[in-house]
Amino acid sequence: MNTTLHTSIMRRVYFAFAKRILTHPIVVQSALFVLALMVFARLVHVHSVIENFLSISVGQVPKFILSALMQGEALTLIAIGVMVFTLLSLPMRIRSAFAPRVQMV
Repeated sequence: MNTTLHTSIMRRVYFAFAKRILTHPIVVQSALFVLALMVFARLVHVHSVIENFLSISVGQVPKFILSALMQGEALTLIAIGVMVFTLLSLPMRIRSAFAPRVQMV
């Protein structure tokens, strides 16, 4: 077999395999979570939020969280929403990805 033909065929095989892996719903959802986490980390100084959170009493936690969300920027709130959505829907995606498939005969 010609080596250039072999190389060309194998390049297409590798490309098809990479495309199949990268377009899997769990990979896409994980990448979306990581992207939202990077945006959140870029916009919010997490260390200050943790220090402020630890300085309040336990009874004030819901009020603190609500006021932090109400005063947040739109992009920060979108990033939080995307992270929460992807984390809550990831178990369903994993279950459906590894569920046994029933074939109709």
